[in-house]
Amino acid sequence: MTRSGFYKLFKQSAFALSISTCAITAVALENGELGESSSVSIVLSLSVLPIIQIGNVNDIRLDITDRSVDSDYTEAVCVKGNAGDKYSVTATGSSAESGNFSLQSNAGGRLHYQVSFSGSNSASPGELAPGVPTPHFDLPSLGSDCNGVSASLTVSFKSADLLSVEPGLYTGHLTLVVSPL
Repeated sequence: MTRSGFYKLFKQSAFALSISTCAITAVALENGELGESSSVSIVLSLSVLPIIQIGNVNDIRLDITDRSVDSDYTEAVCVKGNAGDKYSVTATGSSAESGNFSLQSNAGGRLHYQVSFSGSNSASPGELAPGVPTPHFDLPSLGSDCNGVSASLTVSFKSADLLSVEPGLYTGHLTLVVSPL
């Protein structure tokens, strides 16, 4: 860098520093007095926000041939965030109606299904209702790699529902929202 380039950079840095100093002084509780020494008090605010992440979730495709028995699909998922925090899960579906999750066929038929979720501090999965948050679960540290074991998701199809629909392809979306508490 040339001497003139350095001088120009120094002037720009000094200008930026004086601007930032003025910005801090502008928000001070009181300005200092002109004299041999001067002091000022400023207010500092810092918000530490909760963070959370859900991952290791895959699309589900099942081929059910025996409709006379219930069919369950369970998958380990990873939920992590600020260690020591708690979280809840809310599920919504593309065809959620009258408190049920359902898939729709091309012919317009609906197949109801149930969704259960188990967090790190629950002994057994709890059934979810569309749009209703779960009770709290403990949140593993964000640094945790989970190894797919911090929570589990189960999608269940009851035999009675499977027997009540026409054979065919039924599709839809399931959205899980994890929220820190």
